[in-house]
Amino acid sequence: MAIRSDLGWSTADRITVLGKDLPGEILGKVNLGDMAFLELTGRVPETRESKLFNAMVVTLVEHGVTPSALVARLTYLGAPEAMQAAVAGGLLGLGLGVGFTQAMSAMIQQPVVLTPQIMLIGLSFAVAVGIFFGFYPAIRAARLNPIEALRYE
Repeated sequence: MAIRSDLGWSTADRITVLGKDLPGEILGKVNLGDMAFLELTGRVPETRESKLFNAMVVTLVEHGVTPSALVARLTYLGAPEAMQAAVAGGLLGLGLGVGFTQAMSAMIQQPVVLTPQIMLIGLSFAVAVGIFFGFYPAIRAARLNPIEALRYE
């Protein structure tokens, strides 16, 4: 009794997958990534295609397959640095601003009042800019087609 599908067929003495003899041409000769490539495209990949496809498969397995997992991972990895840099920059700017304001106040001999609200607005703006410039590239990178992104340096 023969079993037949679009991917393969078998008889009592032979198993064929996509036109290739399973024991003679696939087992021990084709790795998992190349087999997946064969099933997706209908042909065995060339050496460069095999390396790229296997690298992509390993990356997807390690980092998650779904686009939302990629976005979450890229955002998680990119945003803390941006947030930390934004807070550090905001605090540095706040300190310099207070110091400069006090120096100018002493020079002109006029009191200058810095309210906590003004300082909070400045720090909030710095953090907002840091968050935007941390999340935006991560989200944009997650929307890229990995094959196209790897094609160009």
